[in-house]
Amino acid sequence: MNGVLKAKDSIEVDRFSSRVQPYWKPHLDESTDVSSCSQLLVFVRYINSGDIKDEFLFCSALETTTKADDVMEKVSTFFQEEDLQWENVCGVCTDGAPAMLGSKSGFQSRVKKLAPQAKSIHCMIHRSALASKTLPASLQDVLESLIKIVNYIKTKALNTRLFKELCKDMNADHEVLLFYTAEQEALVRNPFCTELDVSSIPDEIQDEHLDLRNDSSARDLFKVKSVTQFWCGMYQSYSKISMIALRVLVPFASTYLCEAGFSTLVNMKTKNRNRLELDVGDDMRLSLTNVRPRISKLVAEMQHQASH
Repeated sequence: MNGVLKAKDSIEVDRFSSRVQPYWKPHLDESTDVSSCSQLLVFVRYINSGDIKDEFLFCSALETTTKADDVMEKVSTFFQEEDLQWENVCGVCTDGAPAMLGSKSGFQSRVKKLAPQAKSIHCMIHRSALASKTLPASLQDVLESLIKIVNYIKTKALNTRLFKELCKDMNADHEVLLFYTAEQEALVRNPFCTELDVSSIPDEIQDEHLDLRNDSSARDLFKVKSVTQFWCGMYQSYSKISMIALRVLVPFASTYLCEAGFSTLVNMKTKNRNRLELDVGDDMRLSLTNVRPRISKLVAEMQHQASH
């Protein structure tokens, strides 16, 4: 047992040996195990060693209720113990339960108060399931038409300029479409694409984007690295445009890691083992972490049994 605890401690040291910079994002979910104990499971996606990584953060029992206050208390306590800062959180992903997604007192609303820059994301798996059941055919037609209109305007610089003039003539409050969807995704996927409409990119990063496109070493790096590795590598040289890309790449889109984690919990805490401790966080960490314990160091610290 002591060896298992030491392995866990070794993982703890490695897991937080390098702080997450500049953004990181948790996703969390709550479920009830076989002994009717409510367990909160939290994973995190963060930037480390030149890439974006996923890692188990913690698992903790919710002893009484499972309200937003209870979840926030567990997360805040963990942040304080591990010296994690809310200003580095770029978003949070949860399911659609009122305790998580409530507009006034839900967990995501409470996160917004501590991290105004954080983007709230409702798990796409849950949203897709809800939309497929409830979206009327007429609304689906409107959504498809809207997507076609936006794509038509944003595909060519001329269309963008004409749309801007039309908005001026109509005294509209806004003159351009929001920079997101197709253009933002295109920029993140391939900043060197010749078909990318530069005029649709925010003014504050246009110069930096042009410098990046003309950087031959960056272009060569893009050919051999993954998208996440490329943007992590560009952060020091092209911080503004890299910030936008990382804000797209870092956030979780779903709570699938939590769902997989609960499957591990089900296999661990069966009917025959339902008297395991209420808090199974240490066992879950050893089962779910991607960090390998430093076995050689652990062995060196163990006292050898003397020969008889």
